[in-house]
Amino acid sequence: SDSMLYETIRLAQKSPSTCNRQCTRIYLITNNTLIQEILNIQGGTRGFGKQVQKLFLIAGDLKACLSPTDRNQVWVDAGMFAMSLLYALQYKGLGACILHWAVERKRDLKIRQLAGIKPEHTVICLIGVGHLTETFKVPRSQRKGLSEILTIVE
Repeated sequence: SDSMLYETIRLAQKSPSTCNRQCTRIYLITNNTLIQEILNIQGGTRGFGKQVQKLFLIAGDLKACLSPTDRNQVWVDAGMFAMSLLYALQYKGLGACILHWAVERKRDLKIRQLAGIKPEHTVICLIGVGHLTETFKVPRSQRKGLSEILTIVE
């Protein structure tokens, strides 16, 4: 239900943000035709795209930036918000998949037009949401060892 989705957003709002600016903006797409159109533009949902029942578009409000050097912070803040939202969706028993938004300008402009994204909002990622089936396959990725990712500086 939409009220459950609103609750997951409220939980994610507990995420930290730079100087408490709270730059994250959420577009909740509920129209199935529009969801499928946006997923086709994104291009990374082969095999499960038809199961996406709601679609979050996570954006960062560039008006929260005080200077050009501050602009990268919307990506960090909205990324932490997206992770918190994913945890909240899982907590509520919903299936969710983060969909990266690393696209060329033409696709970015197309999704902006379709979803009515404000000019000052930059798209960070999408999150597909749906109800999980009783059984399903989950891809498993081997994680790098600690020695590959950790550098100790003394």
